[in-house]
Amino acid sequence: MDQIIFNSNPFLLTLFALLPVLFFAIVKNKIKSKKLNLPPSPSKLPLIGNLHQISNLPHNSLHDLSLKHGPLMFVNLGTTRYLIVSSADALEEITKNHDITISNRPTNTSLNPLKGNGQDLVYHPYGDHWKGVRKITALHLMSKNVVNRFQTLRDEEISSMLETIHFSSLKGEEIDMSHMFNTVVSNVFHRSYTGRYKKEEKKGLENATRVFLNWDVQFKKVLGSFCVQDLFPILAWMDRFTGFKTLLKSTYLELDDIMETLINEREKDSFVDVLLHQRDNDKHDYDVKAIMQVCVYILFAIDS
Repeated sequence: MDQIIFNSNPFLLTLFALLPVLFFAIVKNKIKSKKLNLPPSPSKLPLIGNLHQISNLPHNSLHDLSLKHGPLMFVNLGTTRYLIVSSADALEEITKNHDITISNRPTNTSLNPLKGNGQDLVYHPYGDHWKGVRKITALHLMSKNVVNRFQTLRDEEISSMLETIHFSSLKGEEIDMSHMFNTVVSNVFHRSYTGRYKKEEKKGLENATRVFLNWDVQFKKVLGSFCVQDLFPILAWMDRFTGFKTLLKSTYLELDDIMETLINEREKDSFVDVLLHQRDNDKHDYDVKAIMQVCVYILFAIDS
């Protein structure tokens, strides 16, 4: 971000009143840092750290800084510290030889609700439970058999998209390709995970996809919102007054409703049905919604 503008005088007064607390947090971090052998770090300012060096395109700013300070770099965004890895060799060294050390990575506030009860695959602490969830996900979500099983379904959706593009071009209409691709991904997601929405159920599929894509827009808005807690954890309570907490809560309540609908609308032998059957018969303690959250991660990655 290039700058942060506060329009509220009460906010500024509160911030100035808390300067001593922030100063204490900074001093504490500085003392702790001296005890560690940390990578190089750009010079930073009091309170905001290296925030003034980060533009609206953070990846470009971090790349420029890494050219000066090396492939392993420590930056301070507010009072929160980050290790920036910007070379393939350094990344390979870390993920290969220090995989377990970095596996329990923290999340930002925007992603915290995706942890649910801590049973999801991406952010659950490394251990036996995580291994079990990964095994189930690999077997029932990402295996070759599962991919081949839904090949016909994917072909149908792609053919439908190409047909829509063809007729739109004949009419000279503008085509939003991003929306087209997002729709295909969402359609495949809903059809494969519930076993529903055949050709004769086109209207129901359109409604389900519309709800999911609207949620996707809201989710991106949350990820792009300014969160005080991520930069100044000691001031986390301020997010209640900026509207961030309200936006975060409503976004994840909507996601929970979407997953609940997928569970309720499932048909026999669909992906969701297999997960429930596996949990009940084998007495696994995982949360089905936690597994389904993996699907959301995958969809969001594809969409991005």
